[in-house]
Amino acid sequence: MSSFNELVRSPKQARFLNLVTNMRLRPLLALSLLAATAAGCGNSTTFHGKPIPPIAIAKGPGGGPATTVVEVDGTDSFDPNALDGSGIYTWEWTLAAAPAGSNATVTPKDGDERFAELTTDVAGKYIVQLRVRDINDFAWSEPTYYALNMFPITGIDFILRWNTAVNDVDLHLVNETDMGGFFEAPGDCFFQNLRPDWLPMGSLDGDPSLHHDEVNGFGPEILELPAPTLNHRYHAYVHYFSDDGLGHSDVVLEFWVNGTKVQEMTHDQLAGNEVWDAATVDWTGVDATITPVDSISTY
Repeated sequence: MSSFNELVRSPKQARFLNLVTNMRLRPLLALSLLAATAAGCGNSTTFHGKPIPPIAIAKGPGGGPATTVVEVDGTDSFDPNALDGSGIYTWEWTLAAAPAGSNATVTPKDGDERFAELTTDVAGKYIVQLRVRDINDFAWSEPTYYALNMFPITGIDFILRWNTAVNDVDLHLVNETDMGGFFEAPGDCFFQNLRPDWLPMGSLDGDPSLHHDEVNGFGPEILELPAPTLNHRYHAYVHYFSDDGLGHSDVVLEFWVNGTKVQEMTHDQLAGNEVWDAATVDWTGVDATITPVDSISTY
């Protein structure tokens, strides 16, 4: 029998699996409850005599500048057999992973355990775990994990988000000074070229990094350039790679310089295969000049 990894050979091929999971989870749970009741094998909180566990869901910004406090939200968690409200009465947050050398902590926000505050201290990837417990039969959920990519507070960073599920929108950063071209490695940092080696060669200075290719909707995609090259121009593009039949999407691109958000650009109703030429970014050595272009083409 083929393994999941054999069947799904790239992140983009996993979109269908996530679509089915996201769209059909609640209906299947509801059908299970009805079947259990009709068969007389349990009540509205059990299936085959076993409690039906709640579902833990965590959401947040996906990332931000290191050494800041980030809020993670667990209010979408639910008990599938709750008669009123979410049916959840306990939220349990833990820090599952953090970058080497980190002393990060995760605690309930202002005593409200529906929300957690992650206090970050170094750049890198943090993973927060959430479990919830329901009020019907006191069953615990399986843990869910939420990843946050915290970028350095130096250089230039980009965060891309969009407002539709499952579809695939991609962030590109082109090294225009060194003759980079859109969708052309090594001068374009994008999903097929996540960590290119830009000048100076063999050094991390001047090199961008795209944390991951988000193929399941909403984003974020986070691209960081912690040590830009002096007097270099970079070009930020957004490409609607695949709409998966969901049609247009509204996109938001944030520009961060030295750990501070300095500009946010939006484009409504981006269509499949369209490219949004967002802006150029010129690095002066200590700061960046962002010049909007805001034009659309097709690729």
